[in-house]
Amino acid sequence: MELTDVYAKSRRSIIALASKAVLSKTNPAFPEILGTAFVIDERGIAVTNRHVVRALEKLQRHPKTKEHPAIAIALSDVQPTGVGHSLEVVFPNIRRWDKLTTFTSSDKFYGEQIPDVAFVQLDVRGLPALPLVTEERSWEIGTQIATAGFPLGKDALVIYGQVNQVAPILRVGVIASVYPFPCPKPHGFTIDIMTLGGESGSPIFLQHQPAVVGLLHAGFNHTNITMAIPSWIVQKMFESYLQKVPLDFSGVPSLEDLLEKKKAVSTLSSSAV
Repeated sequence: MELTDVYAKSRRSIIALASKAVLSKTNPAFPEILGTAFVIDERGIAVTNRHVVRALEKLQRHPKTKEHPAIAIALSDVQPTGVGHSLEVVFPNIRRWDKLTTFTSSDKFYGEQIPDVAFVQLDVRGLPALPLVTEERSWEIGTQIATAGFPLGKDALVIYGQVNQVAPILRVGVIASVYPFPCPKPHGFTIDIMTLGGESGSPIFLQHQPAVVGLLHAGFNHTNITMAIPSWIVQKMFESYLQKVPLDFSGVPSLEDLLEKKKAVSTLSSSAV
C-alpha cells in the first residue's frame, strides 16, 4: 500500500484535543489545540499521553455553567459538492479521561517508570479505529514509519488570518533505536522526527500499512530524536483499562447523527479558482 493510501485510511482516526474556552476579547479562528489522540475503539475511546490529559485538567470550567471546555476535533470524509469539495469538522465533548498512574513489570523495565499513557472517551461513536501492532519483531531499527498529528497546535492550521487547513500533518522517518537493544518486544523506541508542541499523543504507523506501532510522547529539544511507547504496551494497558474502568456508552451519538443534525459541526468548502 502506498503512503498516500495509508494516510487516507488513518486520517479520520486521528483527532485533536482542544479547549473551546476563549481567553481573548476577539473570537479565535480555531480552538486552541493541546495535543493529539487517535481512536482505538469505535465506541469512542482514544489514546493519548498522560501529560496531554493533565493539560486538559488545568482548563478552567465556565464560571456560571461549570461546563468543562475540553473538546475533541474530528474530521469527516471529503465529499464532492458539484462545484468543488467539502469537509465537515466535528467538535464532540469529552465524556471522561483516565490517566495511567501505576505500572508494574515482571522483569526490569527500560522505558519510562510510568508510561505516558491516558485514555479519553469521546461523546461520539463511529470514528474508525486504528489497529495496534502486537506481533514480535515489529520494531526493527530502520523500519519505515510515519506519524500524523497537530504539531504547533492551531498555529499550523490558522496561517493567513483564517483557517487554511484542518487535516493532521504527515511526517515520515524510520525507527532509529529501541530500548534497551534490538529485541522482539522493546520497552520503547525513538524515531528520527522532531517533536513539536501539539503532536503529543500522535500515532506512529507503518508507511505501508495503516497499523500503529507506537504512541509519540516526548523528544529532546531542538533535535529530531523523538521517543515513543510501543503499541504492544499500549494494547496491554488498554485491555486492563477495559477490565477495570466502568465505561458507560449509553446515549453516545453516532458520527452520522452529529453530521445529520449539524450538531457541533463546521463545514469547510473548496472549489476550483
